[in-house]
Amino acid sequence: ERMASASRDGTVRFWDFASQACTRTMRIDSFGVERVAIDWPTGRLLTASADETLRLFDADAPDGSAPAAVLEGHVEPARHLHVDFAGGRALSASGDGVVKVWDLSTRECLRTFGGASLGKILASAVQWNSSQAMFVLADGRVSVAGLEDGEPQGVPAPAGCSPHAAAIAS
Repeated sequence: ERMASASRDGTVRFWDFASQACTRTMRIDSFGVERVAIDWPTGRLLTASADETLRLFDADAPDGSAPAAVLEGHVEPARHLHVDFAGGRALSASGDGVVKVWDLSTRECLRTFGGASLGKILASAVQWNSSQAMFVLADGRVSVAGLEDGEPQGVPAPAGCSPHAAAIAS
Protein backbone atom coordinates (compact mmCIF):
# COMPACT_ATOMS: atom_id res chain seq x y z
CA GLU A 1 0.00 0.00 0.00
CA ARG A 2 1.24 3.41 -1.01
CA MET A 3 0.40 7.08 -0.93
CA ALA A 4 1.68 10.28 -2.46
CA SER A 5 2.10 13.64 -0.73
CA ALA A 6 2.42 17.13 -2.22
CA SER A 7 4.58 19.90 -0.83
CA ARG A 8 5.01 23.59 -1.30
CA ASP A 9 8.70 22.82 -1.83
CA GLY A 10 7.67 21.74 -5.36
CA THR A 11 7.95 17.99 -4.80
CA VAL A 12 5.74 14.95 -4.67
CA ARG A 13 6.87 12.12 -2.43
CA PHE A 14 5.83 8.49 -2.63
CA TRP A 15 5.42 6.57 0.62
CA ASP A 16 5.25 2.87 1.46
CA PHE A 17 2.86 2.04 4.31
CA ALA A 18 4.56 -1.18 5.37
CA SER A 19 8.04 0.29 5.76
CA GLN A 20 6.81 3.82 6.54
CA ALA A 21 9.54 5.03 4.20
CA CYS A 22 9.67 7.56 1.42
CA THR A 23 10.45 5.50 -1.67
CA ARG A 24 10.83 8.35 -4.14
CA THR A 25 10.87 12.12 -4.45
CA MET A 26 9.76 13.69 -7.71
CA ARG A 27 10.50 17.38 -8.39
CA ILE A 28 7.42 18.86 -10.06
CA ASP A 29 8.00 22.61 -10.15
CA SER A 30 9.64 25.45 -8.28
CA PHE A 31 6.40 27.17 -7.26
CA GLY A 32 4.94 24.60 -4.90
CA VAL A 33 2.55 21.70 -5.28
CA GLU A 34 -0.77 22.26 -3.54
CA ARG A 35 -2.45 18.91 -4.27
CA VAL A 36 -1.62 15.57 -5.86
CA ALA A 37 -3.78 12.75 -7.15
CA ILE A 38 -2.42 9.46 -8.42
CA ASP A 39 -3.94 6.48 -10.19
CA TRP A 40 -1.66 3.69 -8.98
CA PRO A 41 -2.77 1.04 -11.53
CA THR A 42 -1.99 3.28 -14.54
CA GLY A 43 0.78 5.37 -12.97
CA ARG A 44 -0.89 8.67 -13.92
CA LEU A 45 -0.21 11.55 -11.57
CA LEU A 46 -1.96 14.94 -11.61
CA THR A 47 -0.81 17.91 -9.56
CA ALA A 48 -2.31 21.31 -8.77
CA SER A 49 0.31 24.01 -8.31
CA ALA A 50 0.79 27.46 -6.89
CA ASP A 51 1.73 28.64 -10.40
CA GLU A 52 -1.96 28.28 -11.41
CA THR A 53 -1.48 25.09 -13.45
CA LEU A 54 -2.28 21.40 -13.31
CA ARG A 55 0.39 19.00 -14.51
CA LEU A 56 -0.13 15.44 -15.71
CA PHE A 57 2.81 13.06 -15.30
CA ASP A 58 3.74 9.45 -15.70
CA ALA A 59 4.59 8.58 -12.08
CA ASP A 60 7.33 6.21 -13.28
CA ALA A 61 9.08 8.88 -15.35
CA PRO A 62 12.58 9.85 -14.20
CA ASP A 63 12.82 12.79 -11.82
CA GLY A 64 12.95 16.05 -13.75
CA SER A 65 10.95 14.70 -16.69
CA ALA A 66 8.65 17.11 -18.45
CA PRO A 67 4.96 16.59 -17.75
CA ALA A 68 2.84 14.80 -20.35
CA ALA A 69 0.53 17.83 -20.24
CA VAL A 70 0.19 21.21 -18.54
CA LEU A 71 -3.38 22.41 -18.03
CA GLU A 72 -3.58 26.19 -17.82
CA GLY A 73 -6.39 28.59 -17.10
CA HIS A 74 -6.51 29.51 -13.42
CA VAL A 75 -5.42 33.04 -12.50
CA GLU A 76 -4.74 32.19 -8.85
CA PRO A 77 -3.05 29.13 -7.35
CA ALA A 78 -4.98 25.89 -7.85
CA ARG A 79 -5.81 24.89 -4.25
CA HIS A 80 -8.14 21.93 -4.71
CA LEU A 81 -7.96 18.94 -7.00
CA HIS A 82 -10.32 16.01 -7.41
CA VAL A 83 -9.75 13.46 -10.15
CA ASP A 84 -11.82 10.71 -11.70
CA PHE A 85 -9.06 8.93 -13.63
CA ALA A 86 -11.41 6.19 -14.83
CA GLY A 87 -13.85 8.78 -16.19
CA GLY A 88 -11.05 10.94 -17.58
CA ARG A 89 -12.07 14.11 -15.74
CA ALA A 90 -10.62 16.39 -13.11
CA LEU A 91 -12.06 19.25 -11.09
CA SER A 92 -9.79 22.03 -9.84
CA ALA A 93 -10.58 25.10 -7.77
CA SER A 94 -8.42 28.13 -7.20
CA GLY A 95 -8.32 30.47 -4.23
CA ASP A 96 -10.56 33.03 -5.96
CA GLY A 97 -13.39 30.49 -6.13
CA VAL A 98 -13.04 29.71 -9.84
CA VAL A 99 -13.73 26.04 -10.58
CA LYS A 100 -12.66 24.24 -13.73
CA VAL A 101 -13.70 20.82 -15.02
CA TRP A 102 -11.05 19.25 -17.25
CA ASP A 103 -11.08 16.46 -19.84
CA LEU A 104 -7.85 14.54 -19.22
CA SER A 105 -7.90 12.91 -22.67
CA THR A 106 -8.11 16.12 -24.70
CA ARG A 107 -6.38 18.24 -22.00
CA GLU A 108 -9.11 20.85 -22.42
CA CYS A 109 -11.17 22.77 -19.92
CA LEU A 110 -14.80 21.65 -20.31
CA ARG A 111 -16.36 24.18 -17.97
CA THR A 112 -15.46 27.17 -15.82
CA PHE A 113 -17.75 28.46 -13.10
CA GLY A 114 -17.76 29.93 -9.63
CA GLY A 115 -15.74 33.02 -8.89
CA ALA A 116 -17.88 35.60 -7.13
CA SER A 117 -20.71 33.09 -6.54
CA LEU A 118 -18.38 30.84 -4.54
CA GLY A 119 -16.06 33.51 -3.18
CA LYS A 120 -12.78 32.59 -1.58
CA ILE A 121 -12.79 28.85 -1.01
CA LEU A 122 -9.47 28.47 0.71
CA ALA A 123 -9.59 25.96 3.56
CA SER A 124 -12.69 24.28 2.19
CA ALA A 125 -13.77 20.85 1.10
CA VAL A 126 -14.91 19.81 -2.37
CA GLN A 127 -16.71 16.66 -3.44
CA TRP A 128 -18.25 15.86 -6.80
CA ASN A 129 -20.02 13.23 -8.83
CA SER A 130 -21.00 12.98 -12.50
CA SER A 131 -23.49 15.85 -12.38
CA GLN A 132 -22.72 18.20 -9.49
CA ALA A 133 -20.11 19.46 -7.08
CA MET A 134 -20.55 20.43 -3.44
CA PHE A 135 -18.31 23.05 -1.88
CA VAL A 136 -17.90 23.66 1.84
CA LEU A 137 -16.65 27.23 1.94
CA ALA A 138 -14.20 28.64 4.45
CA ASP A 139 -16.88 30.93 5.89
CA GLY A 140 -19.09 27.96 6.77
CA ARG A 141 -21.48 28.12 3.82
CA VAL A 142 -22.20 25.11 1.64
CA SER A 143 -22.88 25.49 -2.07
CA VAL A 144 -23.86 23.02 -4.78
CA ALA A 145 -23.30 23.66 -8.49
CA GLY A 146 -24.22 21.68 -11.59
CA LEU A 147 -21.26 20.49 -13.67
CA GLU A 148 -23.11 20.88 -16.97
CA ASP A 149 -23.81 24.59 -16.60
CA GLY A 150 -21.95 25.65 -13.45
CA GLU A 151 -25.14 27.16 -12.11
CA PRO A 152 -25.73 27.17 -8.35
CA GLN A 153 -28.24 24.51 -7.37
CA GLY A 154 -28.93 25.89 -3.94
CA VAL A 155 -27.63 25.43 -0.47
CA PRO A 156 -28.42 22.06 1.07
CA ALA A 157 -30.34 22.08 4.32
CA PRO A 158 -28.19 20.86 7.22
CA ALA A 159 -30.27 17.75 7.95
CA GLY A 160 -29.90 17.19 11.67
CA CYS A 161 -26.81 19.34 12.16
CA SER A 162 -26.30 23.00 12.82
CA PRO A 163 -23.78 25.07 10.85
CA HIS A 164 -20.19 25.35 12.06
CA ALA A 165 -19.72 28.13 14.60
CA ALA A 166 -16.37 29.24 13.19
CA ALA A 167 -14.51 29.18 9.88
CA ILE A 168 -14.09 25.71 8.39
CA ALA A 169 -10.54 24.39 8.26
CA SER A 170 -11.08 21.31 6.08
